[in-house]
Amino acid sequence: MRRSTTKKLLATFAILAAVGAFMSFGVFSLFSTTQANTSQLTTASFDFAQLPTAGNLFGTLTGLLPGDFIPRCVQLTYTGTAPATVTATPSIPDASNLSHDPTMTIQQVTGVKTDTTSNLQNCVPDTGGITNVGTALVNNVAASSLAAVTLPPDTGSTWANPESHIYEITVRLPTTLTLADISQSINPAVSFVATQVAGSQK
Repeated sequence: MRRSTTKKLLATFAILAAVGAFMSFGVFSLFSTTQANTSQLTTASFDFAQLPTAGNLFGTLTGLLPGDFIPRCVQLTYTGTAPATVTATPSIPDASNLSHDPTMTIQQVTGVKTDTTSNLQNCVPDTGGITNVGTALVNNVAASSLAAVTLPPDTGSTWANPESHIYEITVRLPTTLTLADISQSINPAVSFVATQVAGSQK
């Protein structure tokens, strides 16, 4: 009787071990396949250059007289990989120092020497002479009415690499200045802003 029970227990353990081994084999022997998807997403570059470099575009001038005008040229180049819009914001914040408003003109031009920074900044013409490209973007506008303007690209509505343009910026003193304007100063400025366009479905 005892031997029979022992045999039954041993037989039961043997069956359980076999089932366990089978289940273990079944778990570790399942076939599988993998389809891996790895991508690389890189953001665009956004580079915008100015020559002469940003700073005191008009320099320091003294002894100016009524009717004097100061033309300066600047070259803007877009080298980013994503399109952008470009605006110019002209200002003469301290024009109130004078009895009459000075004015500013901004126009896109060609025919400017670019071999040196000085020639570019001073709008020195090359052999063909300076030519205005289209209508002036800011046309002799009084200091009190200056506002931001969009600088049009070659094509479409945005600038793209390697687009580059030269702009002639001219500040003009009114001929109506009086003795009260002697030794007064103004500080004209122009800020250029390139703004990357919003993203879209790719």
